[in-house]
Amino acid sequence: MFDFLSTVSSDQAIGGVYYAMRLIKHRDSIRETKNGRSIDVLLADSSPDERELALKIIKEIERLEKLPFTSLNKPRVEKYINQVGDMVLERVTSELDDKSIKRGQRTLAKWRQADPLKLRYSQKPLARRSR
Repeated sequence: MFDFLSTVSSDQAIGGVYYAMRLIKHRDSIRETKNGRSIDVLLADSSPDERELALKIIKEIERLEKLPFTSLNKPRVEKYINQVGDMVLERVTSELDDKSIKRGQRTLAKWRQADPLKLRYSQKPLARRSR
C-alpha cells in the first residue's frame, strides 16, 4: 500500500503527501457543495508532479476503502494521514546523515527554549522553495 511513494524523489513524496493531506483535511468542504472548495483550488500551488502524486494517494485510499475520500470519517482519515506521513518521515530520516540529525536536534532544542515572539521577529525570513 502506497509503495509508489518509494519510486519518486523525497521532495516529490513530501509534496505529494502534503497535498494529499490537504485534500483529506478539507474533505468536508469538498463534499458540502459541488461548487464549494474544489480540488483544483486546494492543489493550485502544487507542481504537476506533486498534484499527480497527491491524486494517486487519494485514489489508493478510495480503492482501499471502497468509498470516495470525501465520505471518510475522522478515524479513517487520521489512519491514512498518519500512515503516509510516517512513510515519508521514515524515508527522509533515513536519508539524513548523523551531522544533519544532530544539527536539527540542536535547532529544535533552541526553538523549544526560545521566546516564540523574539524568535519570530529575530530570524531572517525563509526563502520560498522554488518549483
